[in-house]
Amino acid sequence: EALRFGAEDKPRLVHRLDKDTSGVLVLARSREAAKGLTAAFRHRATRKIYWAAVAGAPSPRVGTVRYGLVKAPGHGAGGEGEKMHCLHPRDVAGTPGAKAATTDYAMIENAGGRVSWMALTPVTGRTHQLRAH
Repeated sequence: EALRFGAEDKPRLVHRLDKDTSGVLVLARSREAAKGLTAAFRHRATRKIYWAAVAGAPSPRVGTVRYGLVKAPGHGAGGEGEKMHCLHPRDVAGTPGAKAATTDYAMIENAGGRVSWMALTPVTGRTHQLRAH
């Protein structure tokens, strides 16, 4: 209600963020705008860049990660603790449930080799891809 800003329609959420992820949300002020923006996200006409602090310093400073991902079952009754594990690209085709995943990265800044501020761009959109890569 507070986001109406006097408009007749309620704003519509165009996309979502994964649990435990912070960032910008895109809202549309009309049904027509929502359709167009939703289509842009669906057809990957948008560009998403995520920032992350990671341990260490990557070499090279700019590159691409091309490791596949496969779910590892959780230990709880409802699958709690489920994680994504990386697979060498050659092992993706022969591993049930595995999917290819690609992430572009660039180191923005480094603090003494201990932690790096990174820009991450998912080329594919796999669940927990950036966390796993």
